[in-house]
Amino acid sequence: MGEPFAHPSTISPTIPLQTREHPPRPPTQGRLAGRIAIVTGLIATNATNATAKLLEDPHFVEAILHEKMLKRIGTPADIAAAATFLCSDEANWITAADFAVDGGVRGW
Repeated sequence: MGEPFAHPSTISPTIPLQTREHPPRPPTQGRLAGRIAIVTGLIATNATNATAKLLEDPHFVEAILHEKMLKRIGTPADIAAAATFLCSDEANWITAADFAVDGGVRGW
């Protein structure tokens, strides 16, 4: 079915593991400013497509979509929505957490 490829989400999960070693910072304005990580899957950007024209390869896209509960490639707006929420007052009780914004890859 073609050459094996390194899916970007196979790299992302190592980032939270590295940052867990750092203790939370002192509270800021009544809110604990701990580490929060957004762990993403493949995101369709100009850089993604320019790298190797990955999104034009039907075998690549099929393999990626097969892994996801939501059968689509992520967009920068998907990540921006999660980041906006995590920076908002509505997320003031969230700290030291990993948020998977990956279309359901880790939900299987």
